[in-house]
Amino acid sequence: MTGLGAFGWAKPVPVNVARLRSPRNQGLLVALAGPAVNITMATIAGIAYGVLAPHRVKYLAFNGLISAQPLFYQILLLFGYVNVIWAVFNLIPIPPLDGSAILERMLPESWWPQYLRIRHLFLPLILVIVLFAPGILEDIFTPAIGLWGHLLS
Repeated sequence: MTGLGAFGWAKPVPVNVARLRSPRNQGLLVALAGPAVNITMATIAGIAYGVLAPHRVKYLAFNGLISAQPLFYQILLLFGYVNVIWAVFNLIPIPPLDGSAILERMLPESWWPQYLRIRHLFLPLILVIVLFAPGILEDIFTPAIGLWGHLLS
């Protein structure tokens, strides 16, 4: 999917929004916490690379750049890259991904209970996209990776 092979074997973390004081508002905050952490870690890796790397690059091309770096810099670049991919992937607004919380928050409150009953049915859609239409994901990831690469240079 990303050209770097498989990483991670994540599964959705069950969150019972009914146990929150304000399920619609706090559910959104809980969902956005994961991508926010990914963005923060990618930023830290990018800053560390920018400060510590002896030379900076104009264009971040992962095909040749990573292998041309010493191991420590390879780790920083891959760590940031993976966190950018995870943040963007998790922000796709399809359940059970975290981006669906944004969609859920925009639904009229009267629709929310019915939506919660059917949201588990959307998981096969993610699998179909990953397996049969990876170009869609590339179109989603490329701008984020490009922005992250631009920030590194």
